[in-house]
Amino acid sequence: MQPTLKDQLAKEQIRFCPNPPSAPHFGGSWESEVRSVKKALQTTLGTQIITEEVWRTVLVEIEGILNSRPLGYVSSDIADPDPAIPNSLLMGRPDSSLPQVVYPESDLLSRKRWGHSQILSDYDFLPTL
Repeated sequence: MQPTLKDQLAKEQIRFCPNPPSAPHFGGSWESEVRSVKKALQTTLGTQIITEEVWRTVLVEIEGILNSRPLGYVSSDIADPDPAIPNSLLMGRPDSSLPQVVYPESDLLSRKRWGHSQILSDYDFLPTL
């Protein structure tokens, strides 16, 4: 860490404690989320070579799916309140979907790439998580 950053963090009483390199289990819940993203990417993309644009689109779709999972216990009693969902906290609504993109006829390449990323993101990876 650079000395200026170290001094600034010390002023704010922030202490940086990285995980040991070979011990992801030290990370707890956030390492579990990293594993979920990695597994979803592996299941969705496999060994395909894709463009950065398609990769980003698939990653955003995976983010939306993972952020729609409840943060805690889900009760079977209908009278209980709904559990907190990251999308509700981040976006103010439980659904993270955006309006569908409409490309002009002249932009055939972007339409094909978008369609390809949608096919990849529609691949059902959740049962394997």
